[in-house]
Amino acid sequence: ARGGAALSVVGVVGVPDPRLAELARRYSELDSPMAPEPVCWTPAHVATADLRQFRGDNPYVHQLRGRNLNEIGYALSYYCIRRNAQIERLGLLERLEEDGLFGVHTFVVDGRRVSRDLLDSVLELAFLDRHLGISRPPVQTILDIGSGYGRLAYRAVTAFPETVRYLCTDAIATSTFLCEYYLGFRGVAGHESSPARVLPLPELDSAVEPGAVDIALNIHSFSEC
Repeated sequence: ARGGAALSVVGVVGVPDPRLAELARRYSELDSPMAPEPVCWTPAHVATADLRQFRGDNPYVHQLRGRNLNEIGYALSYYCIRRNAQIERLGLLERLEEDGLFGVHTFVVDGRRVSRDLLDSVLELAFLDRHLGISRPPVQTILDIGSGYGRLAYRAVTAFPETVRYLCTDAIATSTFLCEYYLGFRGVAGHESSPARVLPLPELDSAVEPGAVDIALNIHSFSEC
């Protein structure tokens, strides 16, 4: 991937990554109300994203589409966020960074590299803290329904490593594949002690016991819900 570690999605002979193929098979065999083909995230829709540049302008996060998604729009958003007292108190813009990996579009504002991934995440985490106190003890477990490539999961456990544990699930096999890769690459998932965990949909019921989740949320997937 441009500016990041290589992501093997399709081999030189067009054979899908074995893990992606396995997830696609398991999802297709799932006997669940969530298993039928979704209205929005059809195979054709997913195919519009370059999975090697999965943080680019694609169905996961629109970044350059529309009248306000340009350098001026990003700058205005950044300076409005800077004036938010709670965000300043939490120091989210200082504690969360944007490295530009995996095709994400960035602009330099006030000497800082910013992306929609970063700005959206800062606002969403401030909202969750304002209403649910995720920055303060006790530890809270969040279940992200429709977690995509793990954007908010990575930001949440980076901003609040002592108080947030994060579970990711998605009804789209490709999203689960990307989420496993991205959170593993970032070093926040993949081990017993990791603060984030990716749960393929076929494993969700067995992996999450009743009462284990404190907060269930949905980000950028309102049409599916």
